[in-house]
Amino acid sequence: VVASVRMTRIAAGAGRALMLGPLAVRPAYKNLGIGRRLVAIALEAAAKAGMPAVMLVGDEPYYGPLGFKRIPRGQISMPRPVDPDRLLSHEIVPGAMARLVGEVCHADQARIAAQIAAMA
Repeated sequence: VVASVRMTRIAAGAGRALMLGPLAVRPAYKNLGIGRRLVAIALEAAAKAGMPAVMLVGDEPYYGPLGFKRIPRGQISMPRPVDPDRLLSHEIVPGAMARLVGEVCHADQARIAAQIAAMA
């Protein structure tokens, strides 16, 4: 294996997205564009799956040229401490990130919580 990327379905508020990461490339294969190509493939797959946005925790200088923008401070929070300046998103559907508000959780957790609330 030369490189890999993982995508996880997430939710926050009324929004849904995919969390990209981790992205890893073997050291001997770095600086060949493999990571950037994997991100492009992941974004294409997200769009084909009908996902409105992709977010990640990463370096803006690396991910910015790939279409990722900083998420405004305070819009979302992660279940574990992260530097809010490293929260980035790529909107596939314009305006999709406005629906992601509050604490990010796994999409299955959000679905189960909604089902429990509906039973009350």
